[in-house]
Amino acid sequence: HILGPLRWHQAVVYIDDSVVATESLEEHVQALGTLLSAATKVGLKFSPSKCTFGVPSLTLLGRKVSGAGVAIWEDRAKAVRDLARPTSLQELYHVLGLFGYYRAFVHKFAEIAAPLTRLLRGWRYETSDGLTRLVNTEGKAAVASRIPVAWGPDQQASFDRLRAAISNPPTLAHPDPTSPYLLSVDASKDGFAAILHQVQVEDAPTTSSTLLPVAHLNTMSVQHLPAPVSKERWAAWLRSDRTFGPILRRLETDPASDEVWALIDGILVRRVDDRVALPEGGLPTVLRAVHDQTGHFGFLKTYLSVFRHFWRPGLSVAVRAWIRHCLTCQRTRSAPKTGSLDITHDPTEPFETISLDMILNLPTSRAGNDAVLAILDVFSRMVLLTPCHKEVTAEGIAAIVSDRVLRMGWRPRRVITDSESKV
Repeated sequence: HILGPLRWHQAVVYIDDSVVATESLEEHVQALGTLLSAATKVGLKFSPSKCTFGVPSLTLLGRKVSGAGVAIWEDRAKAVRDLARPTSLQELYHVLGLFGYYRAFVHKFAEIAAPLTRLLRGWRYETSDGLTRLVNTEGKAAVASRIPVAWGPDQQASFDRLRAAISNPPTLAHPDPTSPYLLSVDASKDGFAAILHQVQVEDAPTTSSTLLPVAHLNTMSVQHLPAPVSKERWAAWLRSDRTFGPILRRLETDPASDEVWALIDGILVRRVDDRVALPEGGLPTVLRAVHDQTGHFGFLKTYLSVFRHFWRPGLSVAVRAWIRHCLTCQRTRSAPKTGSLDITHDPTEPFETISLDMILNLPTSRAGNDAVLAILDVFSRMVLLTPCHKEVTAEGIAAIVSDRVLRMGWRPRRVITDSESKV
């Protein structure tokens, strides 16, 4: 209420800390005046010794925030570099918690940390009657500080790589709300991941050094095309294109006349995301390469494959029309499609409706488990698997649901099961 219109625009608050950030000193003074005036009206005071004004960067929650982006605080990075390896389960939880706090700065964090996180298998924390305790798969409580960890070469290598990555981290750029966001996803038998990112190009003089990355992407994009497409042929298509022809001729006369496009070796490249201009004459060649010759995928996958490297107006319409008139797709997709799961009430949010099922008669594990309880979130299709015993009671199933679902803050309204009378 005190921040008023400043909140999320020029000011944020975390517990008892307030931060004001602006693009200019004049805006900064004005925003501070608004904040201090509002605080004075309700009787709040700020201690000068705990305030910092008009600085280019601040250390917040273990991170150094500036106009350049977000970096790890130097003192915290040094502490991680000097961190000793954990010898007990309790120390391992603390170390992974510290590493995980900075996982955004570590490329492929989950993959690197896998040897360490595997040591946590068979253990979990549960809360009962306001008390949190560590229990194993059988529900027996234990003291984490008394449980040694099986440390080996894989764990040491993982520990060293994470320490090195956090000790020498990159600076994460601030998102640009005026630029498009790109969602990269990946999945395998070991896991799945998604990264939301942007391609940001700094405004700089057009010199040979600043154009190297763009020229490289230019070359790579053209190499995605089947032979005998050349840059000369691509440039000819651009020159005859109704959209790109005038831009090309204007840039040939004055290379600095366009803020959106740059001319590199006769090819138009967007300055904001380095995508290559896709002329109408080259559209069939590109679509044959990314659709006809790679498995006849659907609209979304085909569109994203083109969108990643090329730009042209009405691209989605052109891709959809190409797939709709593809003879191979028409022949192979004429069969009736399998109906979707019949759900009386479609959920509108994650874990509003869950489905439970038991997978029985599995090989007995070292912990004595021979079954798995599968929890399906009907909204997102996310599956949670928990090992258990085939004779697990209703109370045991309730405990698993509490640990895997309720503890995470989800509150299901409907539970679907077709065979488990215990549920």
